Amino acid sequence: MTSALAVVLRNLVPASLLAVLTLTYGTLDGHAIGIPANPLRDLGSSGSSLVKPVTVFGEDTRQRLPRRYRDLDGPIGLLTSKDKRGLWYCTAFCVADDIIATGAHCLVHPVDDGHYLNLKSFVFKSGRGRRARRSRIAGRNNREAQWSVVAGSTHLRRGRSANLSHDWAIAKLASPVCRGRVLKFKALRKVPELFDAISEDHAFIVAYQPIGAHIRLRYSDKCLSSPRQSIRLSRTWELYRHMTVDPDLLVQHTCDMTRGASGSPLLVERADGLYAVAINVLEVSRARARRYLRQQVSKSRKQEIKEFISILTANSAVSVGAFEKQLGLLKHPAPPLDRENIRLIQSGLKASGQYTGRIDGVFGRRTRQAILDFEYLAGWLPTGRPSTSMVAVHHFGLGQQALKARRFETAIPHFNAALARDPHFVYALLRRGYAYQRLKQYDRAIVDFSTAIDIRPDYGHAYNYRGYAYYLKKSYDDAITDLSRAVALRPQPAAAYSDRGIAYLAKKDLGKALADQTKAISLNPNFSLAYYRRGVCHMQLKAYGDAVADYSEAIRLRKDDARAYYSRGNAFRKLGEPDRAIADYTIALSIDRNYVDAFNNRGFTYSRKRDYDRAVADYSRAIALNENFFLAYNNRGRAYAEQKKFDKAIADFTRAIALNPRAAAPYNNRAWTYFKWGKPQSGLEDVNHALELDPGYAAALATRARIYQALGELDKATAD
Repeated sequence: MTSALAVVLRNLVPASLLAVLTLTYGTLDGHAIGIPANPLRDLGSSGSSLVKPVTVFGEDTRQRLPRRYRDLDGPIGLLTSKDKRGLWYCTAFCVADDIIATGAHCLVHPVDDGHYLNLKSFVFKSGRGRRARRSRIAGRNNREAQWSVVAGSTHLRRGRSANLSHDWAIAKLASPVCRGRVLKFKALRKVPELFDAISEDHAFIVAYQPIGAHIRLRYSDKCLSSPRQSIRLSRTWELYRHMTVDPDLLVQHTCDMTRGASGSPLLVERADGLYAVAINVLEVSRARARRYLRQQVSKSRKQEIKEFISILTANSAVSVGAFEKQLGLLKHPAPPLDRENIRLIQSGLKASGQYTGRIDGVFGRRTRQAILDFEYLAGWLPTGRPSTSMVAVHHFGLGQQALKARRFETAIPHFNAALARDPHFVYALLRRGYAYQRLKQYDRAIVDFSTAIDIRPDYGHAYNYRGYAYYLKKSYDDAITDLSRAVALRPQPAAAYSDRGIAYLAKKDLGKALADQTKAISLNPNFSLAYYRRGVCHMQLKAYGDAVADYSEAIRLRKDDARAYYSRGNAFRKLGEPDRAIADYTIALSIDRNYVDAFNNRGFTYSRKRDYDRAVADYSRAIALNENFFLAYNNRGRAYAEQKKFDKAIADFTRAIALNPRAAAPYNNRAWTYFKWGKPQSGLEDVNHALELDPGYAAALATRARIYQALGELDKATAD
């Protein structure tokens, strides 16, 4: 990649990739293409805007099916749905005797303005003349048909967590119209390198596309016909890798296609036969991408944008590996759950935050999507179907509610109940482990996280959880090992880098700690915690100005972060700006009225300004909140001493010594107070004890010298 392109890629991606690319999904405004219900022959002559220019790369290679592929009109068919709004269609292909595959947006997404198509209105047609066959989706009505469809998503997201890789669906047909017509499929395990594995004319698509007034099967090949196209594919996949969930399921190609091609197979011909390797779901509008990019950058970089666009755009497909494990759900379907069990699932999903609909026991699109969201979150096989194991989600949801309310002991029995139903419920193990962790039962937490890892050794979140538990247990080497594994598995790489960074910080490896926080920020520029933690690294390095900058960014991203205000106050205090420090401590206390350290440090800053009345008031508030706060007693004692309230000062230093008898400072401070009170002999024992605890304590040596001087022992004073 040229340096100029690297700059563009770094600055524009991934923060706005899916805003840059116009995702038409082979459809009308992101949905199945709609054609007026009136005769199709009017489509071509009317100049209808529903037919858009094709997405082509160089010469348009779409053509009639070559003779050798004429039989593909059997395995590859037209999926249509007609209602009062129009005729909607996509391509689909046979993957079993009575099962077809297509794009999720062709079946279960809204077609426009939130309008969903009735699943029983869909008809799959394949073949022509005497070979023609057709079938509807299995089920007597729309509600029963819901159980005949498995899809990766019911809505497609854009932005940082785009789910383009979930745009797949399989549907069971009422009749075995695919018998003898099943298209072989193969999930290539290294999908991003697909274009390196096949040569010219070995990859092509066959899809239904509008040609004039008709819809015809069209063939497009030469998908990888030049080195420049290979560059385009590799660059485009690199962008998607940073922007989409499950990017390894995406295939980029340059087969020419247009609307209606959604759901069609991307085919690869090899020595051992013809295989479908992916479902076409996306065509990219290069013109719209160019317009958007040019609005985001200065005129001086137009040439960079032009070069960037020329290698960026490519069509996308979802690997058949996304659904191959789910085929068994339709081949050997389990009986549908009764409404009571579905209610339990809905209530659990509502409690855990995935479901927002009514608890009515009806399996519809909202319930399907809530189940999918939970399955993706929990690392389960995505099915979107209620099942007996999903009933465990009811107990899980109650546990989640308890966690949100910070009732950690209450949460644990709910997770126990969920695990009793499904001992391999990895996400329940992680959440129960988290509850143990918050209760500071780190060994129990680590056992749960380890069990989750045993069940799913490639589940990066579990390593992240266990690594952080090791960090809290102060087993920093174990923490770094687990968090490095989490980084490699990339479930949430920014979080893993940041957590590993604080483990390095605990080991005083400031260089690696700083590097990890910086990496986390580069992966997620809106990660406020990483800015905060990098600020802590800068404080350790005494780079107080840099610390202020990072704390300020953390505050910008999260304005209610009392800890960030408090820490920035500490940095301002180190920079000799007490007024700004006090202002930040005050804001921190307005957010958290029980922030003991903020009261103590604001009091300390007031003391530096010789405002001892306010200092004493803050120290007293800190002590009221924590009667065993050693530092507050020590600091209040110093403020009392400056006010010449020596008896109160002695009482505070005595209390500080009782709380922390191994600290030298309160002994020295009590000795100095006795000296100032005119009782040097009483302070001598204290200062000697301070020096026993810390022989190099310069302040204590100075105090003893003054005491010896007051006692007339000038030789000893000079020695100190």
